[in-house]
Formats: sequence, C-alpha cells, structure tokens
Amino acid sequence: MKTTKLAFFGTSDRSIPILEALKNSDFDLELCITKSDVSVGRTKEQKVSGVKAWCIKNGVNFVTTGNMNLTSTQYLADELKKHKVDLGMVADFSFIIPEDIISIFQLGIVNLHFSLLPRYRGASPVQFAILNNDKTIGITFQLIARGMDTGPVIFQKEFPIFETDTSEDLYTRLFTEAAKLTPDVLTRYTGNNLEPTEQNHNAATYTYSKTNPKSTLIFKEDAKIDWQKPFKQIYQEIKAYFPWPVAWSTLGEIDKNFAKIRPDKNLGLKVKIYTAHLDGNLLKIDKIQVEGKTITDWKSFENGYIQGN
Repeated sequence: MKTTKLAFFGTSDRSIPILEALKNSDFDLELCITKSDVSVGRTKEQKVSGVKAWCIKNGVNFVTTGNMNLTSTQYLADELKKHKVDLGMVADFSFIIPEDIISIFQLGIVNLHFSLLPRYRGASPVQFAILNNDKTIGITFQLIARGMDTGPVIFQKEFPIFETDTSEDLYTRLFTEAAKLTPDVLTRYTGNNLEPTEQNHNAATYTYSKTNPKSTLIFKEDAKIDWQKPFKQIYQEIKAYFPWPVAWSTLGEIDKNFAKIRPDKNLGLKVKIYTAHLDGNLLKIDKIQVEGKTITDWKSFENGYIQGN
C-alpha cells in the first residue's frame, strides 16, 4: 500500500519521465502543481503545460497557477492541505516556491537540479555547462530552502557531456537518468538513509544572464553572436542556445565577420544559426534561417546569399 503522499511541481513535458517514474513507484502521486495555460500565436490558442496534459491523460489530480502572489499561494496551500501531502518534488517548475508552501510538507520538498551544486545555481545550469565547455555535469537532489538552490544536498551523481551535445540533447538525457534515480533517492531519503548535507556556500556560482544580470534565466539577447570571439566559443554558444532561443546574428554581421553577403541583400535581416560544427579551427554552419524564410542548410544559404555563388 502506498502511504507517502507526494505533490509534484513541474511544467514542461521534459519532466514527464519523472512523473512516469513516480506513478510506478511506491509513492502516492496525489497532486501536481503546474503553470496555467498560456496563449500562443496570432490566434491566441490556449496551450496547456506538458504536466497538465500528462495529468489529464493519467487521471492525476492537478492545480494550475500563473504566479506565486499572496492569493495564488493561499489557494495552493489550501489545496495541498486538502490532499494531506507529506513530501514535495520539484522538476522544471516555472516559479520560486514560497516558504508558506514549503512549510506545509512534513518531509520537505526535494528539488531536482542539473548541476553539481553549489556550482551553477539558478535556472540555466545546462546552458552554462555547455557555454563553459565543461566535460561533466551533475544531477543533484536537494531540499528546497530559502534562497536560490541553497538547500542541503541529499544525493548527487556526475555524468559526461559529449562534444556534440546541445542543451536539448543534455536536458533529454539528464531527465531520463533522473527518472531512473528518483524513486530510489526519495525512498532512501524518506527512510532516513540519506543524510542532507549543507552546501559550501562560499563556492557557489550562478547562471546570471549577461544581458539581464539580475536574472538566471536565458534571454534572446544572450544568444546574439559576437563574431570577435574564437570560433570554438561561438560553437559552444550555438549548442548551448539550441533549441531556445537559438544563436543569432544579422546578415550585416555575417558579411563583416564571416562570409561576404551579396550586395542586393538586406543586411539588417536577422539570421538564426541552429546547428554547426568545427572543422579544425574553422566554424562550419549546418542549419541556418534568414528572417522570413524557412530553415535551410548552409549550401542553399550560400547559393542564395554569398557573393561568388
């Protein structure tokens, strides 16, 4: 009989492997808390979160929220108390969970974070690991406390980063690996077989945005290519910013720094670079998209935009 009631906080479909693991575990997945539907596109079509869609499909209770203001926090607190939850887990949620919510859980809330904390606290650890050309990354299970990713660690495991990994590749692999670990880690923790360990706060680093330095999120402006950087670093940025926001430049910047653009083209057009590779010390672009056009390969782009082709 499942006795420990668990509430899951998450939003995107990347966390579905975690939900599947919890559904098939010895824990009672009592309630999911996820982000409210959002309007997308010109038609303002309502898009549900991946977690909400999974809950509907699997008959799991859920509540949605658009923020964590006082009204929303009180509503969520009432729902959590009504469901008599014991333990919380967070994976790829969209909001910082306030103390009024944390205090409801007798066993605390376990957060899944993709770095070896205290390295890369914040919302973008995978992107920063790729940007910095790290060779390894980690999965950390830690207890939520006041402050960003500051709570004690209950379990960590290191994994390799492969040379061609994009953020999408790495997130997909880490969520898959985390799903394998989650039931055992939570079982050992709730059975008092994992001792929470305080982090070395003096060694902490953060994933602050270079264009919005008060935030640890990634912004579109962060992905603008600086062609004065070495090609190796630009390659890391192309991988780190895929699938979002995608590394970008303008035809004018490409003309000035990378390849001569035909004079009849509008140099102000934005250009997204989806994938690339290194050939020795040279950067080779594989997939590219000019503003208003479809994604194409470099040869087709070269034929239409590069002088002499």
